Amino acid sequence: MNAETVSQQRVASNPVARRSPHRQDHSGPLAPVFGGEGRGEGASAPSRTHFQTFFNQRSETANNRRLNASGSARPPHPNPLLRRRGRGDQALQPTRTALSGVLLLWAMSAIASSAEPLLPPDVQLKMVAEWDRTIRDTTAAIATDAKNVGLYSRRGDALFFSARFAEAVADYDRMVELDPTTDASHWRRGIAQFYARRYEHAAAQFERYHSFDDVDRENGIWRYLSQVKAHGREKARQGLLKYAKDDREPFPAVYELFAGRTTPEAILKSIADAKISPAERQPREFYAELYIGLNEFIEDQPQTALTHLEQAARNPWWRTAGYGPHYMGQVARLHAELLRKAATEVKPKTQ
Repeated sequence: MNAETVSQQRVASNPVARRSPHRQDHSGPLAPVFGGEGRGEGASAPSRTHFQTFFNQRSETANNRRLNASGSARPPHPNPLLRRRGRGDQALQPTRTALSGVLLLWAMSAIASSAEPLLPPDVQLKMVAEWDRTIRDTTAAIATDAKNVGLYSRRGDALFFSARFAEAVADYDRMVELDPTTDASHWRRGIAQFYARRYEHAAAQFERYHSFDDVDRENGIWRYLSQVKAHGREKARQGLLKYAKDDREPFPAVYELFAGRTTPEAILKSIADAKISPAERQPREFYAELYIGLNEFIEDQPQTALTHLEQAARNPWWRTAGYGPHYMGQVARLHAELLRKAATEVKPKTQ
């Protein structure tokens, strides 16, 4: 058994791992908090209404795929390629010939925008196949082992990576129901809640995480993003969590960006000027680009947000860095793809 297999098994057996400066499993949430008119060259940027409508439609589609409390069968997906079969948890199982929703999203965003792919096509296709297989296998296992927390953890991740946010929330919720001790540390639940537009729930999740880890500024950033969506930027900034202890780089500077006390240019310059090895520089660049992109996004600048998120998604470090960085790399990829897709659905303004 190789080291990678052992690591994966440890993650599966301890699905909600603590994020600390000494471990590779760092993360936070991502957000469908589109808004405002972006500024940039070329076609006019999409408006808040276009972005919000896009996410509303995606969330409603995901919600329609879920069973109601009585266990009645869900309606069929309007796209026959994405229809699931079965009842209960089995309804999550994709047909073997169905295309994954994330593959469709990736293909449409890449083709429609004529943009450079975020990942090599073979890497993307392998990931999609793995997520579909994980969803299928864990769903079958849950049918005979419905109280196995690890199964819901694995399936929840695969659903989230596949842009099935409401279903991911349901699996993460089920984890907490089965093992309440996972609640405070469950940062992935907050991410999924954010994407499912449950902003107040997401903010509350990150507040609980702060009681679990009062060093991780990444968590404070996601709480801020959630509160901006729920209550507006002024109130969110007033309620920024306070940190007294040191954190891993580049998060002290990145956190200052969300507080309005530094700039993206200053953060990136400090990383470029730092006398560090390439192995140290790459993760700093990844997290800086990711969170600068999210800051631009929350500041209603979708075009510049996309530029930075694409940089983060293309950074090869996250694909082999460990569980938490990998999760956040998927966040960068998802966010960039959704921005691309939303932009293609908006016609440029006429002169």
